[in-house]
Amino acid sequence: DKYAILKIPGLVDIQYWAGLSGAPIIDDNGLLAGMLIRGPEKEPFVTAVPIEKIIWFLDVIIKNEDNIQPKS
Repeated sequence: DKYAILKIPGLVDIQYWAGLSGAPIIDDNGLLAGMLIRGPEKEPFVTAVPIEKIIWFLDVIIKNEDNIQPKS
């Protein structure tokens, strides 16, 4: 419900995933499904945030924009 985990033996290799944090994850219909946030360090898995969580977070930021005061 919070994160999607991709764990497929032989597919997840740090050489292929390193440096891809923030990359979009596209579904079979070509729509944005989420964003890669963490590649493997010592474990063979990739962590992603589903688009629903990203939209929720952006909504919170937008709704609270008026309450954020710039630091002087």
